[in-house]
Amino acid sequence: MITPINAHQGGFVTPENDEARTTVAVGSGSKTNENQHRQSTQDRQEIQDLANTMSHFQRLEKGFAAKGWCLYPLSGDTLLATIPKWGMSRTLPDLRAAQILLRQIGGGA
Repeated sequence: MITPINAHQGGFVTPENDEARTTVAVGSGSKTNENQHRQSTQDRQEIQDLANTMSHFQRLEKGFAAKGWCLYPLSGDTLLATIPKWGMSRTLPDLRAAQILLRQIGGGA
């Protein structure tokens, strides 16, 4: 005998036992969770490193501002230090170089 397909089923026949679609295998999730945890830990460390770099940059930026200079991030680690009232600027390779320049001009961060 042929069973008619109801309109509300949209042409698809629902299996009698649909538990298999919602059941998760116990062994398959453990490695995924472990990898997600490792990735989460790595992400957290990268975010913390970025926060530390930004905090260091902000301290240097305030130190330069106290001396009448401006500090701007460029591409990558490169920075630009300017003295607006003299119309001068200097490119710095990284935060360490900016720290050294700040000390040379009598500032502190």
